[in-house]
Amino acid sequence: MTFGIGHIVNLLAGQASLETVIQVIFAVAWGYILTFAFYKSGSLPVCIAVHSLVDAFSMFAGENITMEWVYMGATILIAVIYCLYLSRKPAALTKSYE
Repeated sequence: MTFGIGHIVNLLAGQASLETVIQVIFAVAWGYILTFAFYKSGSLPVCIAVHSLVDAFSMFAGENITMEWVYMGATILIAVIYCLYLSRKPAALTKSYE
């Protein structure tokens, strides 16, 4: 949740409200996916690399609405496939950090 909430500051930078809401939802979803990936794989560098790739590929969407939808669809498809793959693996972290 905090990953998505951190994107609300874009409203202060003059970004449109609807665009910011979509960005927050997208960030919350990716925050969940990356947390799940870290829990299952125990690899923070993988999470950092995926986050970097998501940001890099989002630049290709730019102002082209068709490319933006293709980007979001491809991202969702890849995320779902990766989460299904990870859900079949045992968790890498066995310690409790409470």
